[in-house]
Amino acid sequence: MSIALGIVASGAGLTLPTPVEKWLDLMGAAAAPCALFAIGLFLSDKSIKIGLADAGLATLIKLLLQPLLAALILPFFIDLGSVAGRGRAPDGVPADGRHAFVLAKQFDTSVEQNTASVLLSTAFSVVTVSALLVWLRVS
Repeated sequence: MSIALGIVASGAGLTLPTPVEKWLDLMGAAAAPCALFAIGLFLSDKSIKIGLADAGLATLIKLLLQPLLAALILPFFIDLGSVAGRGRAPDGVPADGRHAFVLAKQFDTSVEQNTASVLLSTAFSVVTVSALLVWLRVS
């Protein structure tokens, strides 16, 4: 319903009042830090040993296999040397893990595995992102 309302409002050329738009921007900007804070709170009294095997596999896929597949497939659709290509280059950054954690927590399923995966992929992304920056010769 809200998507349809947004499409109708956009099609009609309606704009939000500036205070409402600023408030929505502020709420949107706060979502990612709040999710990371929630992950930290969850980790503060839990052990990641329960979901470590699943998280290890997910981390391996996220940080190695996914960027490799993207690097092999993306050149067929976009020039990786272009500005748009560099913005879409596989990076191995675990940003999507926050969303997985929030959904897992909301539906109370695989929370330990998702939390462990976010923790591992964040820690190991330091290595993979650094390697990618060297490979792309970014200074």
